[in-house]
Amino acid sequence: MPSVADVEQLIDEADQAEDRYSATGDLAALEMALHAREAILAHPVLHLSGELRLMLLNGIGSASLRRYWAVGSEEDLNRAIQSFDEAVNSSPPGYPELPGILTNLGNALRDRHLRFGELRDLERMMDCLERAVDETPAGSSPLPGISTTWGTGFATAISASATSGTLSRPSTSRSGPYATRHPTRPTSR
Repeated sequence: MPSVADVEQLIDEADQAEDRYSATGDLAALEMALHAREAILAHPVLHLSGELRLMLLNGIGSASLRRYWAVGSEEDLNRAIQSFDEAVNSSPPGYPELPGILTNLGNALRDRHLRFGELRDLERMMDCLERAVDETPAGSSPLPGISTTWGTGFATAISASATSGTLSRPSTSRSGPYATRHPTRPTSR
């Protein structure tokens, strides 16, 4: 049975491989990072739960999305969305990494919308990005980046609305599976 140290070493190796990919563009390094995280998550003895499982799901989603950007595989894009979805759905209330995971999911949904033109992806993207902003504490260091991503998503929604004529306005209602209400922000626009 693998020890905690063994699992931590595998995670470190996956992180180093992903850093190598970021620095060099070596797709083999990205593949190694992705497969290492998948192997840890799927290990029959470990039965991972909690933050480690959420971290692995987010890492798998991120590596799959990067591989999609590199090679354009629909399978990678769908795997990214599935991993981010699972992480969001498994996150406990108040989980501090949730805004980042929601942002990642929103980015993946935006990419799938841009490739296939599904309005459902666009609407889910806006729900995720709005919730990411709402879940991020005011004044925290990630808020500007998350807000910028929301703005980019909103621009994508406006562009889709103008192009297709099928959206009357971008979806900014706080309804849907990832929507929430922020106690200090107005809900009407």
